[in-house]
Amino acid sequence: LYDEKDKQWKLTPAYDLTYSSSIGGEHATCVNGNGKDPNIEDLLAVGKAAGLAGSKSKKIVKEIEEIVYEELRDIMQGYGRSKSI
Repeated sequence: LYDEKDKQWKLTPAYDLTYSSSIGGEHATCVNGNGKDPNIEDLLAVGKAAGLAGSKSKKIVKEIEEIVYEELRDIMQGYGRSKSI
């Protein structure tokens, strides 16, 4: 997303990456051309295409994975579910 005020590009939230029950099981948004089941390899390929070093892309993916895991764990605990996901 281009921020006119700051005159720079910024990453936007990832939408539509969870399971889809739409026609053909495809998402409206695709990652690396994969709209059915985007995975880590797809994310890393997009990072590479954007000019990021593989180590930087892996670090970003790992950070996101950890945040999602923590948030999901907290939500599940709120519903009285097991601590392990």
